[in-house]
Amino acid sequence: MSASTVTPPAPASGDATTRRARRRSAALGVAAWVVGIGFCLPALWMVLTSFHAEADAATNPPSVAAALTLDGYRTFFGGGGRPDAVAAAGQLAGGIVLLDRPGPAARPA
Repeated sequence: MSASTVTPPAPASGDATTRRARRRSAALGVAAWVVGIGFCLPALWMVLTSFHAEADAATNPPSVAAALTLDGYRTFFGGGGRPDAVAAAGQLAGGIVLLDRPGPAARPA
C-alpha cells in the first residue's frame, strides 16, 4: 500500500477571497488616513488660529477668512511679551530630555 498525497490547487489571482482581502485592506487604509487626519486637524486649527489677530481669533464662530499676521509672535518674542517664560520653558524641556535618557545599564553592549 502506498500513501498518496493530494495537494489542493493554488487559488487563482482573481479569486473572490483575494479580491475581498484587497478590498478590506484598501478600506482599512482609507479609514486609517481619515482617523489620522482627524487627529491632526485640531493641532492644525490651533496653529492657524495663532496667526490671526487676537480679535479675530476670539470670535464665535471663528472667522476662517480673517487675515493672517505675525504681530502676536513679534510682540511675544520681540520684548513685548514674556521672554523669561520662553527661556524657562526651554530650560525645563532640556532638563527633561537629559533626565529621561537611559542609564548605562539600559544601553545595549
